[in-house]
Parts: sequence; structure tokens; C-alpha cells
Amino acid sequence: MATFFQARHMRKQGDIFYYRRRVPKDLQPLFGVAEFTKTLKTASAKEARAAKTNYDAEIDRIITGLRLRFIDAATARGTIEQLLFAKPFKPQAQAVDLETLPTSPKPKTITQVVDEYEAANKNKWSPKSASEYRTIFSKIKDKFGKMPAPALSAVVVTNWRNELAETLGVSTVNKSMSILSSVMKLAVKRQYVSLNVAEGLLLVDRRKENEIKRPYTDAEMKQILDTLFDQRLNMAGLTAAEAADFTPGYLDGGAVWHLRPTARPERYWVPIISAFTGMRLDEICQLYTDDVQAACCGDDPDKDMLLYFDVNDDRDKKLKNKTSKRLIPFHPALTYLGFDEYCQMARERQQERLFPNLKRTDTGYSNAVQKWYSRWNREHITEDETKTFHSLRHVFADRLKQSDVGESLISEILGHHVSNISMRRYSKEYSLRVRYEAIKQVQYETKMVVYKSLVGRDYDVVKSSEIV
Repeated sequence: MATFFQARHMRKQGDIFYYRRRVPKDLQPLFGVAEFTKTLKTASAKEARAAKTNYDAEIDRIITGLRLRFIDAATARGTIEQLLFAKPFKPQAQAVDLETLPTSPKPKTITQVVDEYEAANKNKWSPKSASEYRTIFSKIKDKFGKMPAPALSAVVVTNWRNELAETLGVSTVNKSMSILSSVMKLAVKRQYVSLNVAEGLLLVDRRKENEIKRPYTDAEMKQILDTLFDQRLNMAGLTAAEAADFTPGYLDGGAVWHLRPTARPERYWVPIISAFTGMRLDEICQLYTDDVQAACCGDDPDKDMLLYFDVNDDRDKKLKNKTSKRLIPFHPALTYLGFDEYCQMARERQQERLFPNLKRTDTGYSNAVQKWYSRWNREHITEDETKTFHSLRHVFADRLKQSDVGESLISEILGHHVSNISMRRYSKEYSLRVRYEAIKQVQYETKMVVYKSLVGRDYDVVKSSEIV
């Protein structure tokens, strides 16, 4: 005896689910049937519902298209035949004058749905996120803008995704697809369409995580730091012979930047800070002068005073997430290179921000440095597009790992989420001293700074000519 499973447009007969949907009476002459039926070839209710939802969405699109005159009768018949039937409709199907069909209410266009989505969410976005969303909204409108929302199909969206993938990377394509899916989710919620046809269409990124943004090699890191230092000497107006008389990082007792205060210090200090602290580009570029602080981490104020960056979201600063708020001690190299003196000079000049040349845009303060570094990186270091400013952070993290620094400590230094729930819930954050001891283990081979262990001192800076 047959058993029936009650659900809209879905019935169960025996062990198998069937799709059954009554054809609107005025369209029955066109299709030659009173009901669309098709076996879903599954006994699983979950699989059947998924298939039923897809059939509903496509049939809704076709019926809406017929009534709005953007799908002709032949196309509608052919699509339904291909979708539901193994053979053409019965011969008694009659031609239908589309002009005699009643029309549906005018549906929302994709542009209208995008605008509604933006209006509903724009107050939640940071300026940087808003700029990214609007760029992708523009692409969506250019491609689908005038199309009625019910006319958008998974096939059309998939074709667009594949077009984007011909010139863009996987993550960029998937960002566009995710935003389109969010827009269509709103359309479903407001009953403009019955199915989110952009859902589940992300590309699979088969690259390993460490191949998406690759770290620099040891040789490339040496080239980065050496080139920055050489260019700084040139900006200071020194010849190679004159520069050889000075300890790397210092010129006649004063830091390199001090000889040319009108230069662009951000093009020197920002990549160096990232290499020696692992800070993100945005975090460095938006620093205020009072974000550099000092704290005594022992009994002796002279020996135990540590300088540190207070990474926060005060004033107009933005952070990636809650765990990005943290304190990062200066690496010894920053002091040896004179960054503490640079900060002191900024205070004496009453500079509000550490890098006043950088102006705020919709994406924050890092736009100019990011563009400069991209050009500089390709010209002087590598043409590998997977190696970017963020690769400095990767290298720093790897140096910590190779120095046997614990995962939870690395996470706190980098501003990552600590995965161990016990560490998050029951333990305090690591002290500045502990973070400093970990950070100072990061070393690079470069003529800019050479670390040399000495009795009674952590490190010393020596001229490259003194290296044996």
C-alpha cells in the first residue's frame, strides 16, 4: 500500500519521494499537462527537500518570465521539458497567446535588492568594509542590475563566477559570490524570490594555507632590510664611503631619519616595525604618538623599562577583531635603529600621529603605504604576487615558531584568537616581559642590524665589516 508524505510540492509514494506541482490553469494549454511530476529518486527527506527547492525556484523563474514577457513560450516549454521530463510534452499541448496571460506584480530588480541590502546594513560596516562592498555592488549591478530578481538563476550566477575566475584570484571571486549570496538571502527573506540561487557556489581553494600568502625567504628578508637601509643612507645624502664609517642603524650618534626629517619616514619604519613585531599594516599606519608607551617590568627602572606599542581602537582607529587589541614590546632592533628617538622627536614636535604624512581614506591610513610597498616590492625584492607586505607578518610568526615560542603566546603577540579554551577562560594574558623575551628571539641576517650576544647584554649592534 502506498504511503504519502505531506509537504508542499513533494509527496512520498512507497519509499521514494516525488515532485508534484499543479500547473496554473491558464498555462495548462501551453504545457499540455495539469501537473508537473518527477521522481526525485531518493528515499531521503533531506535530499528530496533540497531537490524540490531547486525545482521550485526554476519553475517560479519560468512562470514569472512568461507573465512578464521576458521569456517566450518556446523557451519556457523547452526549459520545463529539460528540467522535468525525459521526452517532449504531449502533442496536444497548444500554442498560447502570451498577451492573454494575466501579469504578475512587477518584481524587484537586482539593483533594487542590492540597494535595499545596502540600506539595511551600511551602518554596520567600517569605512574600509563599506568601500569593498560598494565595489562589488557595482560589479553586480553592471552584470545583473536591470534583471528581475526572480529571473536570476544558479546557472547564470555560476557562469558569472567562472568569468570572474578567469582574471581574479579565488578569494576575490569568493568575496563577490558571498556578497551576492547575502543580497539574495535578503530577497528570499522579503519574499521577492523563493530560493537563494547564489548560495553554495564558492570556488574551492585547493592551495595550502601557507601558499595563499607566502612568507619571504631568508635571502629576500635580507634583501628587504638591506635595501631599506641603503635607501635611507641615500636619502640622508651620504656616499657609500661615508656610510661605511658609521655603525649600521646610526649615523654619527644620530639615527638615519634624523639627518633628513623632511623625508618619508613611513617608507622606512613601517616595514621594519612589521618585520620585528609582526604588526599588521593598518595597525602600524594608524598609530598615534601616545600609542608608544613605556613600562617598568622589574625592580630597576633603568634596566627594566620596556617601550611598547599600545594597539587599540581608540579615536578613529579600527582593528580587525577583538583579539587585535594588545600590547607589543619593542624589539631591541627598533631601539638600536633609533625608533625610540623618532618617537621622542614626534612628541617634541607635538605630532598627533607617528606618521603624519599618511592621510585617512575610506580604508584607513594604510592606502598610500600599501601602494608604495607593492611597487617597491616588485621592483627590488620579488615578482611573486603571493608575497606582499603581509608576508612580513608570516615571516615574523615563523621565526617565533622556530624559536619554540608557544602557540598561545604567538597568538597573543600577533593578535590572533587563542584556540585553547582553557587558556582563554582561565589564564591571564602574558606579561610584557614574557612577550619581550619571545619577540627578541626573532633575528634576521642583514647589514642593517647584526645581533651579537655579549656578557651582561642581550644584543649589540656592530658594523658589517666587523662580522667574522
